[in-house]
Amino acid sequence: MITRQNTKPFVFRDLALMGVLSALATMVSVASAMVIHATGLIAVPGLSGFLVSLTTSVVIYVVLRKIPRFGALTIMAAVNALVVMLAMGKPWSAVAVLMGGLAGDAYMAATSGHRGRWSPIVALVIYRGVREVTGLVMPMLIGVTQSRVAFYIMLISILGGICGAFVGGLSGRSLMDRLAKSGVVR
Repeated sequence: MITRQNTKPFVFRDLALMGVLSALATMVSVASAMVIHATGLIAVPGLSGFLVSLTTSVVIYVVLRKIPRFGALTIMAAVNALVVMLAMGKPWSAVAVLMGGLAGDAYMAATSGHRGRWSPIVALVIYRGVREVTGLVMPMLIGVTQSRVAFYIMLISILGGICGAFVGGLSGRSLMDRLAKSGVVR
């Protein structure tokens, strides 16, 4: 349910915070992907999706808690989609990121999730799930590969990304609780 509080227009401070945290999430994603490739962990199916999702979900959870407004996840996803499209040159991946952000925001709006304790975590899982499914499965359906082994590896990768989002959301909630207890954030 969309309430009056979470439909207020964004102020410059919120947009600036989203921009900084979007850049941080992108840098963390790239850094964790580089470490995964450099150490050879890319060979383990699902592990790279789990670790990248884990590291970026902590940052996205902070945004969802600090900016409890409808559209915050979509704006972050749009910034990330632009970076993905420019860096990878794959418009389909950018569409997948944007669709995930819209789905996560729609869940938050439908459940008044900005006030709930578990709703941001569920929104992160929906975001990563839609992003992984549309980003990995759809190219396969288009005809990239039809092998059974590739299908199972993609399925494990999707589940790894979803589990990483869940654990990252829990880690983000723990981080925000500790920062609130210490007085750093409200």
